Amino acid sequence: MRWLTLYLRCRGVPAAAGAAAAGVLVLWGLGQTAEESRLRLAVALLSTLVATVAFGPGLAGADPRWSGRRPCRGRRAAPRTSWR
Repeated sequence: MRWLTLYLRCRGVPAAAGAAAAGVLVLWGLGQTAEESRLRLAVALLSTLVATVAFGPGLAGADPRWSGRRPCRGRRAAPRTSWR
């Protein structure tokens, strides 16, 4: 269970869940003021889009903060010593 928690935190799921909840809550409030059913449907679809956009980048694949970085290999990873 600990690995799952660490993985979800690494992917930014708690922040995405907060952003999605806030966006859906705001859009739900706007949807309650609408009188037409077509407008309510549009707001419901928009809130689904907001939730998808909030979760998408974190769960899509590689962490964007680490793109382009490669772990050091070979001599660059070896510590410097005075006897070389």
